[in-house]
Amino acid sequence: MWRCSARCLRMSPDEQAAGDSTSSFVATTRDAFSKAIRAHRGRSTSTPRRSCDSVRPESGRFQLILRPVTVRPIITLGDPRLRLKGEPVDSFGKYLHELLDDLTHTMREAPGVGLAAPQVGIALQACVIEVESQLHELVNPRIVKASGDDNDLEGCLSIPGYVAYVTRREQVWVVAQNRHGRKIKLNGSGLLSRAVQHELDHLDGKLYIDYLESMDDLIPVARLSDEVGAEEEELAPLA
Repeated sequence: MWRCSARCLRMSPDEQAAGDSTSSFVATTRDAFSKAIRAHRGRSTSTPRRSCDSVRPESGRFQLILRPVTVRPIITLGDPRLRLKGEPVDSFGKYLHELLDDLTHTMREAPGVGLAAPQVGIALQACVIEVESQLHELVNPRIVKASGDDNDLEGCLSIPGYVAYVTRREQVWVVAQNRHGRKIKLNGSGLLSRAVQHELDHLDGKLYIDYLESMDDLIPVARLSDEVGAEEEELAPLA
């Protein structure tokens, strides 16, 4: 999931009144997009990263076992696996750890701010979210409380090239498990709240387009590039 803030596409009255408001707005928006993309690409590498597991051999010392982290194909709209509900995770061993590592690497390579197991064809209740350089691994997550409403642009890595205005809850409280099965809690607002709701929808077989009155509400990223004066290549990661 990646969201483009609607606020970055609107000028304030003061900006509209200023003679150089348009050029200033375009430059500011382009800079913001470029910084976000560079930040995500800065975390990516052209070669497979490695995750590590530690074991204690007979010598009593810990050793690190490295394995390549895989960039998995992200399935897109039309693939029936996107509509499957994730099964609860009841095993918190190597398979889950490798899945979470691969989800993180795939999300960063895309780049995006969230990715759920069903998006790589695995019908399990597991997802990863990364906002403001903070990685969240959520297993068997559920929202226990929510407040407020927020209407903004939202995109999905499984529906590339499009975004749409979607109303989400402004703040959510989540209970989940980590990769080791321990209970964790997460409280988020703004982009984090939106990303959590987006990914939990994936775990329930839902997509953000389900909230639209019509598919005509989808906005091509190419149209946004015309509105804000940025190159289409720069805006592509929005979806």
